[in-house]
Amino acid sequence: MEPQPEIERVLEALVAQLREAAGPNLLGVALYGGLTKGRFTPGVSDVNVLVVLAEAGLDHLLSLSPALTGALRDFRIISFIVTPDDLLASARLFPGKVFDIQASHRVLWGDVHLAGITVEPEALRLRARQEIKNTELRLRLRAVERGGDPDALWRGMMASLPKIAVTLETLM
Repeated sequence: MEPQPEIERVLEALVAQLREAAGPNLLGVALYGGLTKGRFTPGVSDVNVLVVLAEAGLDHLLSLSPALTGALRDFRIISFIVTPDDLLASARLFPGKVFDIQASHRVLWGDVHLAGITVEPEALRLRARQEIKNTELRLRLRAVERGGDPDALWRGMMASLPKIAVTLETLM
């Protein structure tokens, strides 16, 4: 991963703001996504941050709002805000996302509660099949809407490839 000193400073400041705003309700913060995988383009890529809270009620979320909305607006920092129970449920409901975070994250502070969470291989396979089938169905609709125009079909197929590639990368 190529060093991103400005982003590192921003993340350090964000963690400090979150710790101050949330107090003991903040359990951990981790960086994940393209920046941790060495696939980051400044000014283009988002910065993905996992924020783990003990409680995620509205009052707890609102205390974090200034720090997180400022980070989103100024630095494209996208927060995935969860409780430990949410992470367990997400392993079943969003297996690719949790698997990807587990495989490539960097703890910025605290305990992000990823240890002990198991993503079932069958859940990953099902998610990949869903994504591929959804792409097929969208391409069928495009074929009907565009009257079989080969250029329109090709553009639709090419637009679908990045999402399919990310899904398949998670499985491999």
